[in-house]
Amino acid sequence: MDTNTSKYGPVEAAWLDEQIKAFWARTEDDEFECTDSFRLARKGVPAEEQEYEEEITCCGKMDLEFGPSPEGHTYWYGFNYGH
Repeated sequence: MDTNTSKYGPVEAAWLDEQIKAFWARTEDDEFECTDSFRLARKGVPAEEQEYEEEITCCGKMDLEFGPSPEGHTYWYGFNYGH
C-alpha cells in the first residue's frame, strides 16, 4: 500500500509501512480472501475519517488502529474481504 509520503511525511509513511507489513506477516495466506477497498486515515482528521468510513462497503471488514506513531498520531488501516 502506498502510504503517501507527501501526505504524511517520510517518517510517518515509513512507520506506517512497517506497521502494515508487520500485520500482513502475522496473518495466514488464506485468512483474508478477496481483499479490496484498502483504506488509511489519520485519526482526528474529519475529512480522512469520513473518506475511510465511505470505503467500508462490505460486512466482511478488518479495521486496525496503529499508534502512536513517531510523531504522536494514531491511524486507522482497514480493508474489506470475503466477497
